Amino acid sequence: MLNNKGATGNVWYDTWLYDPATHRYKFNKAYSEISALDVADGRKNQLKSYYGAGVCEAFVRYYVPNGFKAPIAIEEVFLEPQGVGDSNVCWKVTEKKIKGNWVEISRTKHHGWLYRTEYEKSQKSY
Repeated sequence: MLNNKGATGNVWYDTWLYDPATHRYKFNKAYSEISALDVADGRKNQLKSYYGAGVCEAFVRYYVPNGFKAPIAIEEVFLEPQGVGDSNVCWKVTEKKIKGNWVEISRTKHHGWLYRTEYEKSQKSY
């Protein structure tokens, strides 16, 4: 159930998870607090989220479910300002969680909005 919709395309849904022990759905606050939570790849048992606040302020994060606890973030793609010059030129950074630490995998120049490329691309992946 949609519970909040931000002006920049961010959405939050009340998330209910099925509990096979009780044969009922239970509200899950941890999942509900993640913006635009969706299935990234059902075959790999992965979830994804999106959050954006403007040019050079957005991310797509990938998770694995963790039962009724908060899902575990395993990868993220985010934009970060370059710090000089054109405010529409950002760094597009990909990080993966390896042994509990975020490790930068790639960093490239990026023009424009993240969700116009990575997020929309990920929406069409299944």
